[in-house]
Amino acid sequence: MTETLTITDLHVSVEDKPILRGVNLTIRLGETHALMGPNGSGKSTLGNAITGHPGYQVTKGSIELDGENVLEWDATERARELYTDGYDRVRAAYPEAAAAEETMTETATV
Repeated sequence: MTETLTITDLHVSVEDKPILRGVNLTIRLGETHALMGPNGSGKSTLGNAITGHPGYQVTKGSIELDGENVLEWDATERARELYTDGYDRVRAAYPEAAAAEETMTETATV
């Protein structure tokens, strides 16, 4: 199972104002990435474009999960594939982290 999110030459506009211009990013299962930058640099815009927020228009480029075009999915399908199912797949790939998380949750709820 590869599990790779690939963003290629992504351009995003909000109300016809270009915000992102040519973003490239590859994230593989198990990797940790941090998006850093000043206010207004496009961090939230990237997240909103990936999740399919209706106020954000992808004007060029692609977002793919293992070669499947995420831009063709509606917001519900994106949430299921990128977050819910993705979260379950990460837990399965890293059982020691899942066990630690369950222990912390149990401790916090006692």
